Amino acid sequence: MSGTQFNQGTAYKMGELATAATQDHKNPHTPAGPDNFSPIWMLPTQSGYNESSFQEHQLVRACARAIFSGTKLPVGCGYTQFAQGDTCTAPALASTINGGTAGPVTASPEEIVVDVPVGGDVAFGGWASLHGPFYQTSVGIPYGSPGFEGTSAQLVVTGSPPHYQVRAGRVGRAGVPGPGAGGKVEFTRYSEIRGVDDPSSCAATPNPMRDFDGVKPTLSIDVDAGQRSLTFVTGFIGSVSPSLQALFGLAERSGVTSLQKNAPVPAPMAGSAWTSRCAGYTPVYSVNHQRTYDDVELVAAPNAGKHRCLLTGIGGDWLHTDVSGAVQPFAEIYQSGGAIRMRVRSPLGANVAYAEASCIQIQP
Repeated sequence: MSGTQFNQGTAYKMGELATAATQDHKNPHTPAGPDNFSPIWMLPTQSGYNESSFQEHQLVRACARAIFSGTKLPVGCGYTQFAQGDTCTAPALASTINGGTAGPVTASPEEIVVDVPVGGDVAFGGWASLHGPFYQTSVGIPYGSPGFEGTSAQLVVTGSPPHYQVRAGRVGRAGVPGPGAGGKVEFTRYSEIRGVDDPSSCAATPNPMRDFDGVKPTLSIDVDAGQRSLTFVTGFIGSVSPSLQALFGLAERSGVTSLQKNAPVPAPMAGSAWTSRCAGYTPVYSVNHQRTYDDVELVAAPNAGKHRCLLTGIGGDWLHTDVSGAVQPFAEIYQSGGAIRMRVRSPLGANVAYAEASCIQIQP
């Protein structure tokens, strides 16, 4: 019997804990004795660390990771699928970072980084919920450089072999109480998308936008022509949408998808959108850039289980919080009464901030 929980499970996580040389919240491994007895968890016949047992588990862990990620199985790894439900779909792989709709107010700025072991068979990731504030006070200093001050929420690929990271929070202004940005990222496997015949042919490409000098009121970069790729916004850095007339997100015109920024009073910012393309697949959006300042239904209850929805843009004032900083602007895609909905809230009141979302159909 096999299930898929991307960072849990007996084979993936528990075996490593049970065979490790040290274990958190446990006394050092010791054999039986009159005064102290704290043997290693596994194997039952062992009292201390055994390198052979630990390495054997690493093989099992690698096998489990390949199974749930859809990548090539290591030598000696195998499994058999005996059955699969036909009335439900596995939930999206998800990671919530610095709170789904609000983060803590703290005088110690922190950017939180989460490694997401989703493996190779992943179609796209994007934000299912997002909260501000979004700002950058360090003009001319790129994100990641010494002296950068601001907030961000972004999905990145790093390392070799490449893996996903989710990063969110705030950097700089130590000693000044305030919140950082954050939200919930969801991933959908290529093999789950309706119409994708060959998941191994799929690949994702990042499309960055940068204006750390804050001198350009408008920016636009084309990310897809002919709408041949799945495209969602993945990175929000700095003052992406600092005022009522501002916006940051995706737009289509004459068959071309572009990532756009508009800020009547420009401010330092950066962002990104990912495009995911598969051979022979043309994306069909069941919902495309649905906007709301309040609360809107994206997919009705009878069909909600066959769709995945993510944010494609934000607009209005995503800079300001309430006086305490505890009430922050947010957008959230959620389920209610079996339907998929999206709601947006601003601490400044109605019609101040909005968000847009798109949905695609997945395998039933």
